[in-house]
Amino acid sequence: MTRKEIEQHFKLDGGGQLRENTRYIYTDCRDVDIKVDVDFKPAPPVDGVDDSPDDTVVKVSKPYLEYPDRD
Repeated sequence: MTRKEIEQHFKLDGGGQLRENTRYIYTDCRDVDIKVDVDFKPAPPVDGVDDSPDDTVVKVSKPYLEYPDRD
């Protein structure tokens, strides 16, 4: 699976993210944030800092819940 495929169902969580380790929020839930942490193997060129849609998923955490920070 690639970053492009993950991002069809999840959006980036806020805060600092790294190319190799990224936190995502499931987009179809409004009351509670369903999050996963995803580890990627960077696609060439590996020395770049920008995410590539071709980065390959190597590990996905178990989903976990967080209440959204909303006023």
